[in-house]
Amino acid sequence: MAALLCGIVFLNLSLFALGDEMKNADSTKQNRIEIKDFAFNPQSITVKSGEKVTWINRDEEPHTIVSVEKQFKKSTALDTDQEFTITAIFAQFTRR
Repeated sequence: MAALLCGIVFLNLSLFALGDEMKNADSTKQNRIEIKDFAFNPQSITVKSGEKVTWINRDEEPHTIVSVEKQFKKSTALDTDQEFTITAIFAQFTRR
């Protein structure tokens, strides 16, 4: 009976850890913005303060990432497939 109980506890802890890893992977995936055909995809996202946000340039032309409210330093020109990542200190990113 004790072995069965230990097995159930171990299984539950494993599932809990796996669920947390999947949640973290999902939040990272959701915080990626691709630039393609001179447009952001998605056009708007909402993130929690402290989460990372990454822009990826999929165009052949260079692009920069700029905060209109000067919440972060402007990126260098991103060439094709280059990325720019910041840690969010505010909650929403929208293309203007």
